[in-house]
Amino acid sequence: MANAAPDRFAAIVPICGTAKIVFKKFLKLPTWATVGGKDRASLVEDLQKTVAGLRDRGAPIRFTLYPQLGHNCWDATYGNPKLYKWILAQSTDKRPKQKK
Repeated sequence: MANAAPDRFAAIVPICGTAKIVFKKFLKLPTWATVGGKDRASLVEDLQKTVAGLRDRGAPIRFTLYPQLGHNCWDATYGNPKLYKWILAQSTDKRPKQKK
């Protein structure tokens, strides 16, 4: 959904997300991506490269790699109290609009 309408979201938290999403749409959208280190190697590597590329462009992105976890890293992600503090601090009013 955020890929289709990034301006509608204050922030996103892709979990085990694919780098095939059009991340250039997220240059201004606060993002906290998470992945399990034992997930498919290509997914982990692609996501790490995507995060690095977004950081290089100044995107507001956080990244958490759970080295001991496989594909199910959502339990650890949703169990992180810092995530809720971070996401509640985001607002669509605080960031510039995306260029279409």
